[in-house]
Amino acid sequence: MSDDKKTRCDIGQVIRCVVDENDLDGEQRRHLDECPVCREELRRLEGGLRRLEHTAAEYTPGPVRRPALPVEESAQPHRPAFGWRLAWGTAFSLALVMLIAVWALFRGGLSPESYQDVAREMAEDEMLLAEVIVLEENPLPDAYREISPEETSGIDEEIFDFIVPVEGWSTDQESGTKEV
Repeated sequence: MSDDKKTRCDIGQVIRCVVDENDLDGEQRRHLDECPVCREELRRLEGGLRRLEHTAAEYTPGPVRRPALPVEESAQPHRPAFGWRLAWGTAFSLALVMLIAVWALFRGGLSPESYQDVAREMAEDEMLLAEVIVLEENPLPDAYREISPEETSGIDEEIFDFIVPVEGWSTDQESGTKEV
């Protein structure tokens, strides 16, 4: 066989022919009809597909029961029983919730003792808030405050310029202004 025949034989063309013969153009179809290598490959692929079909049919179990289409229901008048049940259930639940809320409101009532409890809780809340404000300013405990450096340890703009210098800017030491 010539090298020209070998280069024109493409397994992809044979597979496309097996899948859909109309997918190939006239020249490719003519090549598959004339080329003995491609015809043999096509025959081999189709034979393998037929064997697969028979094997699948042989080993596939049958349905457990016969499939049946649903039968249309007779024309009985539609009763909205579910709608009424839902409405009564919702109304009963709402009434029960309201009854529990009213019972809880009038059972305890607001007595002078409860006003005093509220005032005491407000005073405790104010003390807690004052403690939080103090901790915001300096969160260290007293024992650590003694060994920690002073808050005003000389941190100013020059330290930040030293750590992260901005290109093109220089600090004038005498005037304290920045020049470009």
